[in-house]
Parts: sequence; C-alpha cells; structure tokens
Amino acid sequence: MRWQACITAVLLSGCQAIQAFDESRTPDELTFVKMWNRYTHCRSSTEVNQMWQDAQQLNRTVRLLDHAAHAARLLPDTLEQTLADPPSRLAVDPKAMAAACTLLAGQAAQNQGHRQFAAEVFSFVASHFSQPRYAYYQQQARMALDQIDSSVTEQVAMTIDRQP
Repeated sequence: MRWQACITAVLLSGCQAIQAFDESRTPDELTFVKMWNRYTHCRSSTEVNQMWQDAQQLNRTVRLLDHAAHAARLLPDTLEQTLADPPSRLAVDPKAMAAACTLLAGQAAQNQGHRQFAAEVFSFVASHFSQPRYAYYQQQARMALDQIDSSVTEQVAMTIDRQP
C-alpha cells in the first residue's frame, strides 16, 4: 500500500519531481542579488586585494552563466523551450558589472602605485571584454594602459637625462 502511495505522489507531481534532482539549476552564488552585493562591495571598497577578489568572483560567475547558456543551446529548440525556466529579467548586464569591477580594481591598483598589477588587470579587461557592447570598458582599459606606458617612458627619460 505504501509503494502505491509513493507512485501516486510521483505521478501527480509530474516533471516537478525531476527538477529537485536537476544539477543544471542556477547555483546560489549566481543569483542576481549576490552578484549585485558583490558589485556594490567592489565599488565601495578601497582595498585593492578585496576589489580584485570581488572582480574575480564576478568574472567566475559570468563564466558560469555563459557556460550554462551555452549548454542550454545544445538542446533541440523544442526540448529547450519545454525545459527552460522563465527568462531572467535583469536590469543590468552581469558581464558589465564584472567589467566595471575589474576596471575599478585596476584603477585602484594604479592609484596605489602597483603599476605592473594594474597593467595586468587592464590587459585582462581589454582581452576578455572585446564584444562591441563592452567597448566602453575596453576603451577605458586601453587608455589606462597607455597612461601606464607613458609614465614608464617618462621615468626612463628622466633617468637618462640625469646621467652626466
């Protein structure tokens, strides 16, 4: 009698019972609220290491979101539409949040005199946000790289001029 009750419960719940075991669901760290909290923490922080950790976490989350979106595209359209959750309605682009936080970490590093690290961070932004919609962040990173290059060139010129 018990097994009949279990089978009836599973049949009545339908596909909803399967969703409890679906590993493709969005993990908790991918929720918009968590991403937004990390982004606002990045913007309010003055500690370069903390900003860089926030940027790395946002970039990891974006990679996971991209991976999930890519995996979803592997299914046939009819099956994908049947299994898909309703589309998320985000007011901001998570990848833009990651780009902005990463850029802020580079600017903070540059302001604190960590030119080499700042150059690496700006290079990361320039190479990982190459899509046209992220042109602003890429342009800001390239301008910062140019500024770092010009300040290094000025220091070399000052050193050469001082020698007899």
